[in-house]
Amino acid sequence: KLMQDTGTLAAAEDIEHQPFTSGVTVFAPTDSAFQNLPSGSLAALTQSQRQLLVRYHLLPSFFTFGSLRTLKAPLTTLATSNRNFEVNASGEGPSGGLAIATGVSTANVIATLLEDDPVGMYALDAVLLPPEIF
Repeated sequence: KLMQDTGTLAAAEDIEHQPFTSGVTVFAPTDSAFQNLPSGSLAALTQSQRQLLVRYHLLPSFFTFGSLRTLKAPLTTLATSNRNFEVNASGEGPSGGLAIATGVSTANVIATLLEDDPVGMYALDAVLLPPEIF
């Protein structure tokens, strides 16, 4: 719903015409992840901040689950535009899974929803909160 409300869903569906040529990786928080946010936190965001929040969950390259687990450098998100919007992935999630950390929140990849080049989509148990907004 947040992707739809911010216009990001329509852009994501038209992946062929996006500015990235290396595919896209989507971190998709579950409904319960959004429900676990403090009450009113999404409503308090401006439309621009909501768009940045959604784009913070998108990487401008296709990554498999395995490749994400072995990355050592911060990951630049689609929210990066003269900002330091990066996330860090580590293979230190529960049961040897994958944890994504922002400095404000940590989310675990709980399922692979789609992993077919050029799109990787992974379900998260928490919303990635960028320090620049939260």
